[in-house]
Amino acid sequence: MFIRCIVVALTFIAGVALADTSTVATVESPGRVLKVILTLDGDGRPGYAVSRSGAPVIAESRLGFLLNTANARRYIDFAAKNGFRGVLIEGWNEGWDGDWFANGETFSFTRPYPDFDLAGVAAYARRKGVRLIGHHETSANIAHYEQQLAAGLDLYAQLGIDSVKTGYVADAGGVKALGEDGRIHFEWHDGQVMSRHHLKVVTEAAQRHIAVVAYEPIKDTGLRRTYPNWAARPSRPRCRVPPARE
Repeated sequence: MFIRCIVVALTFIAGVALADTSTVATVESPGRVLKVILTLDGDGRPGYAVSRSGAPVIAESRLGFLLNTANARRYIDFAAKNGFRGVLIEGWNEGWDGDWFANGETFSFTRPYPDFDLAGVAAYARRKGVRLIGHHETSANIAHYEQQLAAGLDLYAQLGIDSVKTGYVADAGGVKALGEDGRIHFEWHDGQVMSRHHLKVVTEAAQRHIAVVAYEPIKDTGLRRTYPNWAARPSRPRCRVPPARE
C-alpha cells in the first residue's frame, strides 16, 4: 500500500515532464529488507519494481502445480543460476485439501505433506546459496493459528528460514478469533482484534529474527519503524490479481 501511495504522489509531482521511462527514486524499507525502484514514463504513468535485499524472489504453490520435493529443488536450482535470493514455498504444510478457505482449523504449521521434505529442501537451498521463504496461510482463523504460532516460527528458525509470508484469506468480517468468553467470534480484518494479532505475530517473529510479509493485513503504521522485520503488507484491492475484463 505504501509503495502505491508513493508512486501516485510522484505522479502528481512529476506530471508529464519526463520524455522516457525514468527511475524517479529508490526506496529501501527499514532494515533494508525490501528495495523499491519507482519509475515514471513519458505520459506520467507510474510503475515500480520490488526486490528483497536487492534480489528478486520466486514463488511456487501447491495450488498452482504439483508442489513436492523434486519441484522445489528444480526452482531452487533456477534461482541459484539466475540470481534470485529466495524461493517462496506455498502449500508445503498439511491443510490444503478440501475447502481450506472455510476450514482454517485444518492447517498445521509444523507438519509438511508426505511428498515434501521441508528440512531437506531448506538444507538444499542453503547449499545453493538460496533462502526459502516460509508461508503461513491461516484462512483468517487466528484462534487456530495463534495456538501454533510459536511452534511454526520455531520450526522456521531451526531450518534457517528467515522470512515468512502470512495470509488471512476470508470474506469481510470472517476473521475467527477467540473471545474472552472462550468462544469463537467473527471479527474484521482491520479491527482492533487483528491489530493486536498482527503485533503478536511480528513480535514473535522478531524474537527469532524472521521477517514478516503479511497479506490481507492491517493498515501500515509507525510500528514498522519499531519492527523493521515487518517487511510489507500487500493489501490494496486487486493489487495481486488484475481485474477481469468486461
